[in-house]
Formats: sequence, C-alpha cells, structure tokens
Amino acid sequence: MTVRIPAAICMEDGCPLPVRRNNKGWGMGYCVEHWKGRGCRYRVPGSRYTKSDGYVVVKLEDGRIIAEHRVVMEREIGRPLERGETVHHINGVRDDNRPENLEIWYSPQPYGQRVEDLIRYVVTHHRDVLIGVLEQFQSGRSTGEDPEQPRVPVLHP
Repeated sequence: MTVRIPAAICMEDGCPLPVRRNNKGWGMGYCVEHWKGRGCRYRVPGSRYTKSDGYVVVKLEDGRIIAEHRVVMEREIGRPLERGETVHHINGVRDDNRPENLEIWYSPQPYGQRVEDLIRYVVTHHRDVLIGVLEQFQSGRSTGEDPEQPRVPVLHP
C-alpha cells in the first residue's frame, strides 16, 4: 500500500508558496498562481488535444490553453481577435482548423450596437472587404445586372 504525503511547497523552481489542494486536501503540486493554465494533466506547451465537444485546444508557451481555431485565425489576420469576434468553421467540422475553412463572425454584445460603432469597427478591421463590397454594389447598381440587389446609395469618399 502506498502512503500519500501531501505536497507542501510549489514544484515551480524558486516558488515558496503553498500548493493548491484538491477537495480531499491533497496537494496538487503547484501553488494557485503556477497551477493556472496547466490543466489537470500537466500538458506541455505546444501540446494539442480534442475536447469532448469536438474542438481542438492547444497549450501556448505562456501557459494558456486556447481553442486552436482561434490561434490559427489570429496568426492568419496578424492580430488578436477583438471582443465580439468569433471564428466559424465553414464546413461545420470542429477539428478542421485549416485557414481556408475558417472565417470571422462578428456579433457584438449587447445587441443593439450603435450604427456608428459598427461602421467604425468594419472600416478599422475589415477595410479591404468593405471596399470590395461597396465596389460590387456600385457596379451592380450602375449596370443593372442584378434586379434583386437592394438599392444602395453611392458613397463618395
């Protein structure tokens, strides 16, 4: 029979803090600060695994555990995702995190956002897409190619 001795001091080098305790009072090996982001299986940075809901998560160098599709999208656009931005899997397969299968959706909270704020967000973060859409609307309206297209006023810079 093995005798368990509760750990007293954090296993992180040089940390004198007491360890985090589980619900039975046993030491978890690390203090509260160093336990954060380690997950229950002490995953190493760079490791990835699929959660029960089908999403793949990765452990970053800074210790955070984050959904892989968010990491892929942030690298693809070259910036962190803004508040209200979510990453959508186009084909619906949650572990298919190829950049061409991901797109950003924006749904601000709370609903009922001011139009000026939404336009400012689109102009700041999605200028190329906005210009393309405006060009499509202007060319479609001026040539009359698509009668189903709603009439959109021509915007002058």
